[in-house]
Amino acid sequence: MAGLAAKFGADSFSDFVGEGRMINRTTAQWTLVGYALKQANPPTIGLILLAYGTLEFTDPAHGVLEYTLDCVSRRGRRGR
Repeated sequence: MAGLAAKFGADSFSDFVGEGRMINRTTAQWTLVGYALKQANPPTIGLILLAYGTLEFTDPAHGVLEYTLDCVSRRGRRGR
């Protein structure tokens, strides 16, 4: 993640916020959003990050994580 932030001129990340919920007995669905920031006064947003996916529990101690990370920069670049 540090390399991704640096590519867009950022040097830190905001706290990420989001939600998660169980969609059946073994699978959780989740979404998170956060910012890659350039520390200054005031800080500037270099990148908006949106992550979403599922976590399927395969047994009490293991799971399979599937996720997508979408990125939007102020320069208009978009990556996935």
